[in-house]
Amino acid sequence: MNLDAVKQMTDCCDKLNSIIAKGALEEEKNLKNELEKEFQNLLAQCNPESDGEKKQLDEINRNFNKLLKQYASAIFQLYQTRDLERWEHYAIKLKICEELEQLSALPQQEIGNAAQRIVQLRNHWQELGSVPHDKADEIRERYHKVNEIMKPALDQYFKELEEKRSHIDNAKKEILEQIKKLAENPNFQDATPKIKALQTQWKELGIGHIKTDRALFKEFKAVCDNFFSARNSFFRERKAAIGDATARKNALIEAAAALDPKSPDLKRNAQNLYSQWREIPYAGKNDQNLYAKFKAAVDNAFNVVHEEEKAKIDEFNNWCAALDELSGKLNSGELDTASAEEQYKHLIRQFNTMTAGGRAPAATEAKCRGARRNFENIMQRRITDAQLDSARNRMEAEKQLAQILAADDCSAWQEAAAFLNHTEVKNIEKIASMPLEERMNILRENSKQRKFILGNWECKLGMNNSIDSNVELLALALENAIRDNFAAETKSQNNEAKTEDFCHEFFSVTVAATDDIPDLYAKFDAIINFLTKKS
Repeated sequence: MNLDAVKQMTDCCDKLNSIIAKGALEEEKNLKNELEKEFQNLLAQCNPESDGEKKQLDEINRNFNKLLKQYASAIFQLYQTRDLERWEHYAIKLKICEELEQLSALPQQEIGNAAQRIVQLRNHWQELGSVPHDKADEIRERYHKVNEIMKPALDQYFKELEEKRSHIDNAKKEILEQIKKLAENPNFQDATPKIKALQTQWKELGIGHIKTDRALFKEFKAVCDNFFSARNSFFRERKAAIGDATARKNALIEAAAALDPKSPDLKRNAQNLYSQWREIPYAGKNDQNLYAKFKAAVDNAFNVVHEEEKAKIDEFNNWCAALDELSGKLNSGELDTASAEEQYKHLIRQFNTMTAGGRAPAATEAKCRGARRNFENIMQRRITDAQLDSARNRMEAEKQLAQILAADDCSAWQEAAAFLNHTEVKNIEKIASMPLEERMNILRENSKQRKFILGNWECKLGMNNSIDSNVELLALALENAIRDNFAAETKSQNNEAKTEDFCHEFFSVTVAATDDIPDLYAKFDAIINFLTKKS
């Protein structure tokens, strides 16, 4: 069998399928006919020699014939759709003719009123495609006939429309010239209402010839925009000047209101303000009101010396009384520290507001400072007492936990460790899981750490200056440094000694050995007592 012919037949099938897929049925009609002829010629050249080759050839032939049928069906549908569109166009054109005929039946003088609709119908007619061939002459003659009937009336209408549009064009040119003259060297206050009136006239004229109207409007808009832009710039600058003068005079009013009645230079300061006021330009229609405020503010500074001073002293005295009352409630335990702190902040905000308006006499200020120191000392004492109570409660709980961990069976450690936080509980859980000997080693190591902490604080506070104690402390520090590879830093002895810092550092080591607890806690209490007395 001729394999080259078979390949070309397959190409024919592909090309025909591509024509159908693209929908280029009419455009590629000649190509389709050529493919059909070529396929038949190739089919005659194949000469199959076996049943298999014959079967393959039949399959290609069936496929090509199937594509031909698809092409025929598709082009039939295309022609059918085109015929339907033509009939649709015919139906629409019939309606256009009917409406035009109805309009043509109007009196000649009224046809002009329907000119806009007639133009729309004519434009729609031009947009429509062809109609069935056997209906084309009929519908075209009907359309031209009705237009001939309306032609005289429409010609008269468009003639009048042309004259009207020419009149509008000329009127707008005249308006444009008037606006140009007004905008040349404008007195904005006089020119603005005139130009706005001309703009109204422009709008009322309507539209002339489209191209001419667009060109005139472009120039008209540019002249108006330039005028109003210049006007806005002029008034903006004038407004800015008035605003600047107003701002400067308001600043002098504020300065006058801030004159210190107690100052020995009050008179000279007031005269200086009056001199500055005279140097400021006119501030617009509000200028007289501004001067009245300025004069009243200056006069007020000379009238309220004793009244303000007495009111301020009373205000500060009342504030001191309120703070003393709060201190008493805190000291007696009637208020907790959180509530007292909140009320104290509120009083401080009041104090800051009061002092923003001017300082109180020296004696009153000293009284206020004393009331604040008294409250803050009571508050610190209450906070320290609470910290100490918490620390001592923890020490008592640690004694029981240390005894449990020192026993063979330490399964009851969880209940005894209820006072610890989550991280500390995890640490104790790890220790409790160890054999007794390892547990004891860790507890003894904890004892050493706490001894180091206590000794460090004793040295820092100057409580123990003996050589033996310092040598022991140095040995512990050296041991810690060797163990930690000198990674940890000891706190400077110059750090501020605080009860809270000491408790936090001491209890950072969870539990010590039972035998060491009495001595550790005795030193703990000694340091706490020292810090408390120092505070």
